[in-house]
Amino acid sequence: MLVLELRPPEFPTFEALLLLWPTWLSYAVSYLFIAIVWANHHYLLRYATEATPRLLWFNFAHLFSMSLLPFSTAWMAVSKLAPQPVAFYAAVFFLGKRDLRLFGPGAC
Repeated sequence: MLVLELRPPEFPTFEALLLLWPTWLSYAVSYLFIAIVWANHHYLLRYATEATPRLLWFNFAHLFSMSLLPFSTAWMAVSKLAPQPVAFYAAVFFLGKRDLRLFGPGAC
C-alpha cells in the first residue's frame, strides 16, 4: 500500500527511535491520507452505473497521483521536512483531491 522503508534505529534506545520522527510522522500522515482517499473512492464509485472510458481515464489519473505518494513521503522524511519536499508532498495531496473532484457523483 505505502512502500516506504521504515528502518529501525541504529541503536536500541528510545532516543534513537525519536530521532526518526520525520520518517514516522511522514508515514503516519501518508497512511491517513491513503485511508481517506480509499474511503472516498469507494463512496464515489457507488454512484457509477457503468465503467465508461471517461471514468476509467479519471481513475487512471487518480491512480497516477496516488502512485507519487510513496516517493514524496520518502523524500519529505529523508529531508527532515525541508520546504521543497514538503511542497512537493502538498502538490501530490492537491492532485489527489483534484482527481476526486473531477470524477465525483455526476461527473462521469
